[in-house]
Amino acid sequence: DVTRKAARATGITGGVIAAAGVGLLAGGLGMTGAVKTCDQDVDLCRRRFALGLAVRSVGISLLDAGVGLGMSALVWNSSDPRRRMIAWSALAAVGGVGFIVGEVLLVRSAIPFNRGNTDPSGTLADWRDHWDQHHRATPAGFAASLRGLGVGLLAGAVTGLVVQRRFLGPRGARAL
Repeated sequence: DVTRKAARATGITGGVIAAAGVGLLAGGLGMTGAVKTCDQDVDLCRRRFALGLAVRSVGISLLDAGVGLGMSALVWNSSDPRRRMIAWSALAAVGGVGFIVGEVLLVRSAIPFNRGNTDPSGTLADWRDHWDQHHRATPAGFAASLRGLGVGLLAGAVTGLVVQRRFLGPRGARAL
């Protein structure tokens, strides 16, 4: 049955993407934690710190993209094609808004970090001050999460709509 196969494929894909995200998230956290007590050149520590935060953000985005795909896979459980179409349309709208808002917030939240991390004069010359100011990066983490969830919801919804339309013919759910 097409609905079971599509649900299974979307769910498994979401799980694999989420697992990859967990791995990258753990790696990014490890990379940022490794530079907590930096006894090397401050510029080198800042570059390693920035790389760790970037890996962490990608991991968060992938984790939540996998969750979004998994959520869209649940729509296949409905036996009514029209309800699936309505649910996927709503998920696509929510996912699109989540992606756009997440991207905007990610760019905006990176401004203070980039200013403090790339300024040659070093607005926070002491590494400890720099670490204390930026190591949490909560706004960037939230933005990456929102972006990833939006991408996952949007991708899962569009996939569901396309697969359902292909197997129901050109009139889609209205044919039933």
